[in-house]
Amino acid sequence: MSGQWSVKGAAARSSILGFTLSEVVVSTLIVAVALVGLLSAFLAGLVLVESSRNMAVASSDARTVFEEMRRLSSTNLLQVTNPATPWGTWARQQGLTTLSNETITEEFWVAKTNQGSRINRTNPPNLVEASLTVSWSEKGRNRSAQFTNLITKR
Repeated sequence: MSGQWSVKGAAARSSILGFTLSEVVVSTLIVAVALVGLLSAFLAGLVLVESSRNMAVASSDARTVFEEMRRLSSTNLLQVTNPATPWGTWARQQGLTTLSNETITEEFWVAKTNQGSRINRTNPPNLVEASLTVSWSEKGRNRSAQFTNLITKR
């Protein structure tokens, strides 16, 4: 009887002791595929975070330039449309252009009355549409965002 007991005990112990090699290989492959998927999703998320950050910086830079334009329009709209220093240069002097190869360019338009026509910068109307284009490099690609604001003579 003890011989039968030992055979049953050995069979019971072999199923309890561990996994077969094929089970370990299959489970390792499943974990590896899951980790590759998670890693690629994480890396894509990092790219989106950087892109969003750059867009937020560009928006903030444009907002700062618009605020300075608004401040100057309280004395003279001519200072906004025909400044002594171009707005892109002013932004660089203020330390705003922190993105890679960032540039800020401006255009002014007659607002609402004649859409699409450029204004005479030396004799602007009372309402001007200011458009700022912020351009930068991101991962070897050129990106840009355009922001538009209405500025009035105060």
